[in-house]
Amino acid sequence: MPHARLIVTFVALLASLPMTGCVVNDIYAEMQTTNQRLVAVDAQLKSINEERLTKLASIEQSLQSIDASLTQIDAKLGPIGETLTTVDSNLATVDTTLTTVDTNLASVDKSLASLRKTINNIDSTIPFLKISGDSEEESEALEAEPAATEPDAAEPAEPTPAKPAPTEPVPAEPAPAEPAPSAPADPATPQR
Repeated sequence: MPHARLIVTFVALLASLPMTGCVVNDIYAEMQTTNQRLVAVDAQLKSINEERLTKLASIEQSLQSIDASLTQIDAKLGPIGETLTTVDSNLATVDTTLTTVDTNLASVDKSLASLRKTINNIDSTIPFLKISGDSEEESEALEAEPAATEPDAAEPAEPTPAKPAPTEPVPAEPAPAEPAPSAPADPATPQR
């Protein structure tokens, strides 16, 4: 039986030989077309790959250049950061000093406002002196704002320095002269 099977298979192969030529040729032609397409796609992929590699190399060089520039900038910014820290501490000191100066100036301003009010009071009492130089509107505005120029009750008043003693004696103003009595008045005559 094994021979019979072999004989049947051989006869079937011989019979199918002329029929299979068309199918095999079609398959062979399709495989050649597919192979040609694969060769074209392979060439395109190689071209694209080469372009990408060229672009990647260019990008890598740019990134290295940028990295080097950033390293240089970082090295230059280090001392600047230290300088800014020093400047910041100096500005804090200046701010503290300016706050103190502002407080002192406010105190001087209150003292000068009080002095100005005193001078305006002298001007209003003795108008021909006109020491202050203020216009009448300014004098009236200053007199209208007593609360603004008065020192705060919460703050202790600063002692005013004593006036130095004059080095030269100041002559006293002469007393107005009394009229000399004329004749004794007669009680019967009216006096003028």
